[in-house]
Amino acid sequence: VGESVRLTFAPMLGGLRGDGSPLANFELAGDDGVFHEAAARIDGDEVAVTSASVSHPRRVRYCFAATAGVGLWNGAGQPAVPFVREVGQ
Repeated sequence: VGESVRLTFAPMLGGLRGDGSPLANFELAGDDGVFHEAAARIDGDEVAVTSASVSHPRRVRYCFAATAGVGLWNGAGQPAVPFVREVGQ
């Protein structure tokens, strides 16, 4: 299993929320830039993301597929928007 990426969000109204199922639509890429499906879970005020296909993550993205549905909200019901982030070097 690859390294885990931990995402911290700006202070959220009421914290982070999912719909009760595993978080979906997260992907990780390594040095080669190829994104792979990733598992994600809410851990307090962070989201932990990992993929067995990526041993050293360099980028994480959320909700980039044309058919991706939102699965992450704040406590006020506002959805997380699609994003791409660079991670540790």
